[in-house]
Amino acid sequence: MEKLKIGTIVRGFGIKGEVKIKILTDLPEDRFKVNRKLIAILDGKEKNLTVLSLRFHQNHALVTFEGYPDLSAVEPLVRSDLYLPITEIDVEKEEGFYPFQLVGLTAVDPESNVLGVVSEVLPTNANDVLRIKT
Repeated sequence: MEKLKIGTIVRGFGIKGEVKIKILTDLPEDRFKVNRKLIAILDGKEKNLTVLSLRFHQNHALVTFEGYPDLSAVEPLVRSDLYLPITEIDVEKEEGFYPFQLVGLTAVDPESNVLGVVSEVLPTNANDVLRIKT
């Protein structure tokens, strides 16, 4: 299943099972909305999570998940990357493009000469790099 990385759990927050999430998406209100099904991945292991509550604090999302009632329960989730299944994204309503939408497209130069097909999108610190198969 293809998925979009939307955040990383930084640490537990308080004693009531909240986690502090580093936001990696432009639409955190939608991506972390109540009842949203997410996938947490840590060390190659996946866990399905359901969002119970969401609030924001100092550029982070504070979220509680179903089945994780307190700080000790969320400790195994710390440092997990959070993903949203691509099937949950309404790409028609959103502006811009996601990397998964670029793979398979034909790349052309400014003079409309075909360069090849985008085979991979490589994230870097400065910008994404497109790998083009010629």
